[in-house]
Amino acid sequence: MTPTPSLLFARFRPLAWLVVALVFCQVVVGATVRATGSGMGCPDWPLCHGGFLPAPNFASVLEYSHRAVAALVTWSVLLLGMWVVWSDGLRAHLGRLGFAMALLLACLITFGAVTVAYDMPPAVVACHLELAALFLCTWLTIARRSGEVASGLPRALPRPGFYRLAALVALGGAFVQLFLGAMVSVSHAGLACPDFPSCFGMALPPLVGNVGIQMVHRFGAYTVAALVAVLVVAAELRAAEAVRRFTRLAALLVVLQIALGASAVLMKIPAWLSVAHMANGMALFATLFLVAYEAFPRFWAVQDRTLPEETPAMPRLPLREVLGCYYQLTKPAIVLLVVLTGLPAILIASRGEVNLVIAIAALVGTSLAAGSAAVFNQYFERERDKVMVRTAKRPIPSGKIAPGHALTFAITLGVLSMVVLLGFTTPLAAWIAIASLFFYGFFYTLVLKDASPQNIVVGGVAGATAPLIGWAAVTGQVGLPAWIMFMIIFLWTPPHFWALAIFKLDDYVAARIPMFPVVYGVPATARWIVIYALMLVPLTLLLVPLGAAGPIYMFSATLLGLGFLWLSGMVLMQQRKQDAVKLFAYSIMYTLALFTALTVDAMAGGPHMLAVLAAR
Repeated sequence: MTPTPSLLFARFRPLAWLVVALVFCQVVVGATVRATGSGMGCPDWPLCHGGFLPAPNFASVLEYSHRAVAALVTWSVLLLGMWVVWSDGLRAHLGRLGFAMALLLACLITFGAVTVAYDMPPAVVACHLELAALFLCTWLTIARRSGEVASGLPRALPRPGFYRLAALVALGGAFVQLFLGAMVSVSHAGLACPDFPSCFGMALPPLVGNVGIQMVHRFGAYTVAALVAVLVVAAELRAAEAVRRFTRLAALLVVLQIALGASAVLMKIPAWLSVAHMANGMALFATLFLVAYEAFPRFWAVQDRTLPEETPAMPRLPLREVLGCYYQLTKPAIVLLVVLTGLPAILIASRGEVNLVIAIAALVGTSLAAGSAAVFNQYFERERDKVMVRTAKRPIPSGKIAPGHALTFAITLGVLSMVVLLGFTTPLAAWIAIASLFFYGFFYTLVLKDASPQNIVVGGVAGATAPLIGWAAVTGQVGLPAWIMFMIIFLWTPPHFWALAIFKLDDYVAARIPMFPVVYGVPATARWIVIYALMLVPLTLLLVPLGAAGPIYMFSATLLGLGFLWLSGMVLMQQRKQDAVKLFAYSIMYTLALFTALTVDAMAGGPHMLAVLAAR
């Protein structure tokens, strides 16, 4: 007799919570390994000093214990994963999460091996912790969903309110803070500032070396505390009890976290206190994740409760057409534009000495992150895309690609982006790319797009990060010319999309998306298009006096800018859809031509050419 879904998940749920406990235990043991300096107690992997058993000393036994818990987690996950694969009832509800679980487990094992093989590089150790946090969240989701199905009760929809945005921001802040905390631990920067809350008696010492790492971590702690405080107040005013109980717990944990951090510094960081600080930080992150889980059910697709045999069959397409659909999902035209905006930053930052491996890795990693963000966007927007003429023929709403397959594709591209950028460029480039991916694929799509007519303005941040990634990939930091290029794309984005929104106004009204023209009308939108154009064109010329561009770019930017201003003025004066279409089409050509000119200029030694001309 086949068990009912409720009975099946009633059996599965305790095992899922057991894995949650094991993963948390693994994190705590890993923190103990770092706090006691036992990371190289077993200098090889997967063996320990060439054998299957550890050497009879504290460091080897402790490091081996960490591996033993990791092995226990791995086998538990594999066994439960096999159960999910073989059971139609489990697979119907947990199949997508199972794939994410398997992917994260593979990444965790890989990063663990790299940590040992390369003598624990700080950035890799920090990424290892972040992956563990994501793995913990995956199992928290599995455990929570198992409980929901086991109860047989439909999940209540969350109440609308500011607390939902606050929950996402606080969760993101806690995620970044985990990374910073790991960097402090691995870089041995915990006592770089021996007093608290000041640093050598200064409120803001020079942010260099380990002092900089320590102070950035402290500022991050203050920021997370403020975000949690805002979240608690917002939740108490609006959220349901299921959310409020987690926000209250988060408030207690954040206070305890600051107390533990201060005590660790004042007591010269005893190992036990460092471990408690790390464990409490992970508990805080998990609690904030549960707040987000309750507030944003669309993140986890909990509304999808259809068994496979009840789901309409997807049409069988030729392999060539399927590959074409996946290619289309990445929005290749946008990816090309993103790559083109990152290339000149790489060339200028290289100062004539381009490392081809780094340059290619930066462009590939940026492309993968941009493609992943595009697929995430279409996955979450699939229902809305069906009602818009412009988007109804996309692969997901047209039924050519299953939503679950698209989600898998998006996750894979994102992970590959992280691997390429971390492996061949710099951690800063990788984290800018991933932050951009999450900002666009999740925050913009799920929150910002419906929240404000300024959605495109704020959302433009994600599309403007390619120059930052390229510059960081070469130098490990972000220079002023890269920020100028970032601002060029940022200011270009609103006129570009608002022109499209004027042309497709009826579509956005039907989809109930609060685009600027929908809320404020075409005349107001046209005025703001001109304002942004007037800010954009002079900014493009600023690269010349900064010494980042030469005459080729200066001449091109001037002509292209005049065209942009002319068409923007036509939209303002005529306020016709035909003029908006012309501006939209020109804006695409404008960006392609502008950054192509900047690329050619950089390859031709533009700043040097300008100096020669000035000397004559």
